[in-house]
Amino acid sequence: MKKEDYLLLLKKNIARTYIKCHDDKDPKSLLNYENTIQIEFKDDCIVLKGYSGEFLLDIPYQEIDYIDFKPLQRYGPGTIVRKNYSIMYTIVLHNSTLYQFESMSLQIWNEIINILKENNVNIVDSYALIDIILHSKSTEDFYQSIEQHIEEWKQNNLAMIIKKNNLITKP
Repeated sequence: MKKEDYLLLLKKNIARTYIKCHDDKDPKSLLNYENTIQIEFKDDCIVLKGYSGEFLLDIPYQEIDYIDFKPLQRYGPGTIVRKNYSIMYTIVLHNSTLYQFESMSLQIWNEIINILKENNVNIVDSYALIDIILHSKSTEDFYQSIEQHIEEWKQNNLAMIIKKNNLITKP
């Protein structure tokens, strides 16, 4: 995929991510989806690369207006409808450009949150999702916490983002 196609994908879809932060990687191996974006949280910037490792973009933390965290409900393809939850994070730049990503793993977020705080990046967390992420010991804990909060979020007019395959829909 060409650089322009990746950047267009990021503006119109929620991209799956392979996340790196210092020596940690999550998931441990690169997902086998061509539209997977490699995203590395460094001490001074975020680096985006395509599936094959081609450089796409550096985002210095000073250019970020805020990062918005939301729970993402995903329905996978197949004959058995399976509901999964993941983390949707949107990076919004000062020039109003936004990039949307999906993380299906929890293990690396503690270190990333620390880097964001050290760089004074504004974090929008209307769902208190970061607290859920940091206190979940496993994916099952994360799913249970999400399930416990869904009704509360509805009462506070916070809708879950729903993703069917790669399409974003609203409930």
